[in-house]
Amino acid sequence: MEGKPLVTSKQKTAVVCGVPTQVVCTAFSSHILVVVTQLGKMGTLVSLEPSSVTSDIGKPVLTTKVLLGKDEPLVHVFAKNLVAFVSQEAGNRAILLALAMKDENTEVVKALKEVIQTCQVCMEATSQIPMEVVLPKHILDIWVIVLIILATIVIMTSLLLCPATAVIIYRMRSHPVLNGAV
Repeated sequence: MEGKPLVTSKQKTAVVCGVPTQVVCTAFSSHILVVVTQLGKMGTLVSLEPSSVTSDIGKPVLTTKVLLGKDEPLVHVFAKNLVAFVSQEAGNRAILLALAMKDENTEVVKALKEVIQTCQVCMEATSQIPMEVVLPKHILDIWVIVLIILATIVIMTSLLLCPATAVIIYRMRSHPVLNGAV
């Protein structure tokens, strides 16, 4: 059976501001891993999650969290500016960024964005995701439980009301005042 690969990965080596730089982009089903290194190691690991709150222009806000390495404000700004477009092109998927840079400035960010765009793993990742909405299994389980409870209520109500209604009708027909006995 021929199927699409579970993991798509591309690698690019380029000279960024005079320093050899390796970029590896790997698309998983729920995340995209972007490794950017000038030091030959993973460095600081930053998670970028799109939140449900959108900004003024309708784009989701990326929430950054340093998972491993130096947790400085410049790392958060650098990470957001570097891979925000990757998340948007991949249908607002979460990004895991590994960053090991000698220099972190605006020229480096611009040059690295171009290198990351040449990987184009994020473009291919969006084509692998089906466009229909798939509900998580636990939500479907909750709906099944709700439907079972509603069906039970309907059945119990009918079992209670049907005999009670029959008794009321019988008593009304056999009431002494209505029969003229009194």
